[in-house]
Amino acid sequence: VDEGVGVELFDQYGNRVPCQLSDISRYPHGGLKSARVTFIAKEVPPIGYTTYYYKPVSIAASLPVAANVEGRFENGFYIMELDSRGICYLFDRESGIEIIGGEDMRGGEVFTMQSAGNGAGEFIDIQQPGMEGYDYTGSGQESQSWKVIEEGDVFTTYMIRQKIRNATVERRIRFYHLVKKIDLDVSLLNWEGVLFREFRMGLALNMTSAKVAYDVPYGVVEVGKDEMDGSAGERYVTNCSDIHPRGIQNWIGASDNRIGVTLSSSVAVADFIDPRDNPLQGPVLQPILLASRQSCHWEGNDYLQTGDHHYHFSFTTHRPGWENGYRFGTGSNEKLFAVQGYRKYSDAKLPETMSFFSIDAENIMVSAVKKAEDSDNIVIRGYDIKGLETRARINMFRGYSKAVPVNIIEFLLHDNSAVETGSLPFFGRFSIETFRLDF
Repeated sequence: VDEGVGVELFDQYGNRVPCQLSDISRYPHGGLKSARVTFIAKEVPPIGYTTYYYKPVSIAASLPVAANVEGRFENGFYIMELDSRGICYLFDRESGIEIIGGEDMRGGEVFTMQSAGNGAGEFIDIQQPGMEGYDYTGSGQESQSWKVIEEGDVFTTYMIRQKIRNATVERRIRFYHLVKKIDLDVSLLNWEGVLFREFRMGLALNMTSAKVAYDVPYGVVEVGKDEMDGSAGERYVTNCSDIHPRGIQNWIGASDNRIGVTLSSSVAVADFIDPRDNPLQGPVLQPILLASRQSCHWEGNDYLQTGDHHYHFSFTTHRPGWENGYRFGTGSNEKLFAVQGYRKYSDAKLPETMSFFSIDAENIMVSAVKKAEDSDNIVIRGYDIKGLETRARINMFRGYSKAVPVNIIEFLLHDNSAVETGSLPFFGRFSIETFRLDF
């Protein structure tokens, strides 16, 4: 649009929605040509959509600014202080608890260690990194400061770029003003591709006797509780509960008896134990950004991954227990899609907001919705995440007659005639269930 210099956003009821513009491009006369619009989309229906409207305005708002700051930030959720290493102090205003502070590692600190290994695994145990060549963001660069690069109604973003051994690290921390959420964006730039190096981002938490949990396909693992007893056997002699790092799906979190923290992750492996020679006793959530490796084949190549790498994380604080943070962790990785500028048909019948599918039990997660293989019916799959036997209603945007239990390849589990119309589907403890919705 070129009729204005900014935009205003409204929901379907005409209420103004706070928004913020980034990546702005303008016409020569100053009119707005394009921009990224950020806003908080509240109460979007499950597996559905809602509609917002924007219009050009003659007054620009939320324009990016650049300035040196003293390294202190406050909003309705947090009080934060920054130094050259990262977040040196974070206070949760709702609970009155200091989340980060007083530890020999910062929130969002990036560090590198020696890590010798190969591409197929270590065959007996996961090797742990060593202190040779250890370096971290802010080492010897105490005079460097963060800068505010964006500020507006929706968020404030701080940025710093620093040299670290064999690379440059750019970090952006974004504080949201309307939701309890902090983004951490890390870019590993000009990585030189040195063999046997590992980069991690650390989030050191002020917790004692913390319980760590992380997301896996169709469930959650609590460290020290859910692993199989003993070791895996044969050459693998380490107790399963002692193995770290771990493979994670969407998030990793920690809780003590006061508060919980959930960190969503764009990488597949994370640790929770400080690997340094003088480790912190509390949990240190550590997504592993990159590890340069050598092929296990005697004629194989090195896996150096030279170049630039970019990572995204989000975290929040909440009441103790992973049950209070898992939706944030998954939702931060499963982002909403924005569709703009579509053509409206004259006979359009869909309302401005709608849910296509939902389940009325909070412990049941929908993992798949698809057309049935052998008919035009719909197949929906879900699983129980909390260990509760549940009868739950499957809601659909159009009516259906029966929810018929089938197996994963869509064969009937029992006679279809035994399923009564209107009966509620049953989910067992930690079970994965598939149902065919017959019309």
